[in-house]
Amino acid sequence: MNPREVVELRLRPAIRESERHLARLHYAAEQGKGLVPLDAEAYNALSDSDLAVLDQMLFRFGRLQDAIGQRLLPAILRAGQDWRDDETFLDKLNRLEKLGVLPSASDWVQLRDLRNHAMHEYPDDPEVNAANLNKIFDGIAKLERNLLQARRFADEHFSDAY
Repeated sequence: MNPREVVELRLRPAIRESERHLARLHYAAEQGKGLVPLDAEAYNALSDSDLAVLDQMLFRFGRLQDAIGQRLLPAILRAGQDWRDDETFLDKLNRLEKLGVLPSASDWVQLRDLRNHAMHEYPDDPEVNAANLNKIFDGIAKLERNLLQARRFADEHFSDAY
């Protein structure tokens, strides 16, 4: 696949998908704004509708993180002909940081770890669940910065292929 095809078939759809998840994440976060920060007691007192809002926020955070990490970032590397099958994802993240696509490879790894950890619910530990939701809420801005920086990079380097 040539770079123009990568932009058309992978990069542009990945950007649109990521922006759609971000918009829905913002909506869920706005709905949940009055619910966080949480502690164990507040977590146990959440209504079903409150939990649904927080679940939606968590779901969209995960979907956005996946869309950026599994589709957008690889598409940027492929469009720039910087993709290497033989390197680890961490090596790709470090290169993306050096190229200016991501603010920080280590921050991306932390966001991924946060997403993975928060996706698990601990029925007997409301304190952990509350802490995870608080961290997700706090991580939204950082995840958004990653998307915006990747989008700016794509616009600057591949806009002629749009």
